Amino acid sequence: VNHDDLIHDIAYNFYGTRFATCGSDQLIKVWDYNKETGMWAHDSSVLCLNWAHPEFGEILASSSFDRSVKIWVEQKNGKYEVGVASSDGTVRFYTPYDNISLQNWVVSSQINATLGGSKDSDGPMVLTWCPARFAQAPMVAIGCSRENKVKIYKQLKNEWSLLLEVAQYDSNILTLQWAPHMGRSYHMIGVGCSDGYIRIYHLWLDLYSGKRTIETEEDLFAYEEEEGLRQIDSEMTAEPISGRAKGTTESGAQKDNTVSVHDRMRDFKPNSELKAEWAAHSGLPVRKVKWNATGTQLVSSGDDGYARTWRMAANGEWRCMLAIAPEGADKNA
Repeated sequence: VNHDDLIHDIAYNFYGTRFATCGSDQLIKVWDYNKETGMWAHDSSVLCLNWAHPEFGEILASSSFDRSVKIWVEQKNGKYEVGVASSDGTVRFYTPYDNISLQNWVVSSQINATLGGSKDSDGPMVLTWCPARFAQAPMVAIGCSRENKVKIYKQLKNEWSLLLEVAQYDSNILTLQWAPHMGRSYHMIGVGCSDGYIRIYHLWLDLYSGKRTIETEEDLFAYEEEEGLRQIDSEMTAEPISGRAKGTTESGAQKDNTVSVHDRMRDFKPNSELKAEWAAHSGLPVRKVKWNATGTQLVSSGDDGYARTWRMAANGEWRCMLAIAPEGADKNA
């Protein structure tokens, strides 16, 4: 990839037919794959790139050290929203004033992710969207380096609320990415930190993952009528949704304790679990982590100059399947 300075990021589109690179030469290059030749041809510092889902057209977002975010559009259709994490501790969400021209963007909502604000010297703020197509509401994961925390936020009626604090570290969070959902009963994120570790978390964020939004009893009743209690039961537990638990009253008489779907909704709390962590780049900071399209493989790059591919083995451990060395590096490192 012919850049004249450091390359900071690379991002493939959804189908893997195009990728974009950005670097300190202040250039963004978009590369198309030529099936006939098997080659890729392309038509202040740029730090980060992200492709939109193809349902919105060919749209690429970039951010730079000059504190600007630019949206590059090849096709003009759909509804757009861009999330921008800033070192001042605020995440701002932009939507276009006009969906046709896409020239002017306004702040539609924001998250004050770091209490009391932040500054450049506190470290980066990083953001990743939940890619689950059937999630009840938009969600984002934010890495806050001043607090060294990963936080999950959920949007309802254009307002963002804190859903879960996943973890807190003794090192800055440099990168994170939400894995494609692929019908799992849980969500998954990968986190890379300045201590050289990659960490994988499983997240359980709502009772009815992938189902319609349920906020009131009326919503719940409509849901039960559409889906049926037995279907909910088969997804959630082997026990009946309104099972009877044996017990006794003070007088010794037997009583029934009914566990209803209302009780489950009331008592459910979002939670997370650390599933794996490992030193990935010789103890040096991990700069980028990226999932493949199925969330089964993770690619990382670090300050050792290597790009490494990780996959989970049958015993649950993540192993390096491939390491790409920089030019002139010791191939045995």
